[in-house]
Amino acid sequence: MINTLENIPGAKGIDYRSFHAFKHREEPLLFDRATGAVLEIGEGCFTFFSALERGATWDEAITESQEVAPQFQLEDYQDLIRGLRQRGMFQFQRVDHEEQDAYLRRLWNHKPRRIQLLMAQGCNLGCRYCYAWRNGSNQKGTLMTFEVAKASVDFLVQRSGNRPNLMVTFFGGEPLLNYPMVQQVVSYCKSIEQETAKEFSFEIITNGTLLTREVTDYLAANKFLMMISIDGWEEMHNYNRPSLDRDTCYQSILENALYAKSVYEAQGLHPIKVRTNLTSKYHDAQSVFEYFDRLGFSKIGIAAIEPLPHGDKSPSAMTEDQMDETADHASALVLAAVEKIRAGIPLSRYEKRTIEGCFENPQTRAIKGVNCGIGRNTAIVDNKGNIFPCHRYEGMMNYVMGNVFEGMSYEQTMGYYRKVNRNATSRCHSCWIRDYCTGGCAWLLSSKDGTLVDPTERECNRRRAGFEVFLYARKELRRLMPAAFATAENRDLAEFSSCGSGKEGDSCKCATSQCDHGSD
Repeated sequence: MINTLENIPGAKGIDYRSFHAFKHREEPLLFDRATGAVLEIGEGCFTFFSALERGATWDEAITESQEVAPQFQLEDYQDLIRGLRQRGMFQFQRVDHEEQDAYLRRLWNHKPRRIQLLMAQGCNLGCRYCYAWRNGSNQKGTLMTFEVAKASVDFLVQRSGNRPNLMVTFFGGEPLLNYPMVQQVVSYCKSIEQETAKEFSFEIITNGTLLTREVTDYLAANKFLMMISIDGWEEMHNYNRPSLDRDTCYQSILENALYAKSVYEAQGLHPIKVRTNLTSKYHDAQSVFEYFDRLGFSKIGIAAIEPLPHGDKSPSAMTEDQMDETADHASALVLAAVEKIRAGIPLSRYEKRTIEGCFENPQTRAIKGVNCGIGRNTAIVDNKGNIFPCHRYEGMMNYVMGNVFEGMSYEQTMGYYRKVNRNATSRCHSCWIRDYCTGGCAWLLSSKDGTLVDPTERECNRRRAGFEVFLYARKELRRLMPAAFATAENRDLAEFSSCGSGKEGDSCKCATSQCDHGSD
């Protein structure tokens, strides 16, 4: 007998890699990769599917399961698998490299809606973890010229096809070191809107040091989206993000951010977003969130400086042990939030945030490895006009995809996409969350010399363990809050404090979150 179960009538082609059996809080569950369904199963079925998943033969799996549940016979498992197969489960597909390459060619033909400009390859802060310093970009100390900026905007217009709405993001270094050029680019974009049939919007990512009231008023008048990098409270921020002259500037940054928040709120603009990086010394995400929440910020981004799996180590990156602890803490918060909902106890804003992802529709990713907008909506242009896949690649010349004067290079762009894709398909092929994880962030795996490495096994274990928690949490939330899953539009979590027990349910689906700027 073989563990592909091809001997079962009506179940031909079922592959042991098409499912994952796991327990959470001693409850046996079965996850189906193709449908995203999670089934509550008995101990006998759990033993049976667990044995198959680890490579046991059909006879061995039956024998093991009958030690736990002797009442179930061969025919029972045949009927079970046949029935689930009819519901669309157990569909495993090998990676088709020709199909993957066809997907990648579509990326080449993608019509982007956004471009990022490195207004300054230099900065007035010396953040301990900064990739732009580590890659040599900030050391250049150069500002983008109008020639390069204009060519970048023209490139976006030409590349965008029939898209009517485009966005220009001003990045750095610190983009406000080149504030007059920011204004000139905005004026140029507005001047060509009628002739190009395009409408431009703008975004700026700033460290807040140069965000004077005059600058803020200009950005608000032009309806800029704004993200301000502030690493938590004063002690944390001054350690993570020291100024180059070693003067502390936290209070002025915070005052600038609060003024910007008040202006944007008064004008009904999109809320200011603050963003914090967690490091080996400061990595308490909940405390950071609650700090900014008390200050009245409604959009709070928090991300870890992760340990890189290749030799180019990131200063102040969290250790693998710290990453494990943070992941375990996040999972514990999710489970605690579920229990609060079960008990009818109101959730804090942070607790609501931890379980938001459980309400998203499941999304498997057809293209492996390319799971964000790299090279399309996240493409960034340096002061020479070189185009990189995203802002984190700035200064890494082995990943240049073209330039705004001559256009994208098919050879370089497709070479990059294929490299990322092959890296993911080779190492992730049999992993049970392959279609949901799709390999993680490509930049984290990218070495300076142009080669890609594998993520650490501990990182993959964190992803798998976290996914199990969310699958369990989603199953329970479907039971407790069926109305919240009735329509895709229902994402208001305010009802958490008043929900009661819902109808029993035996299956659910789950999704992973993606980056802010997707691939559309």
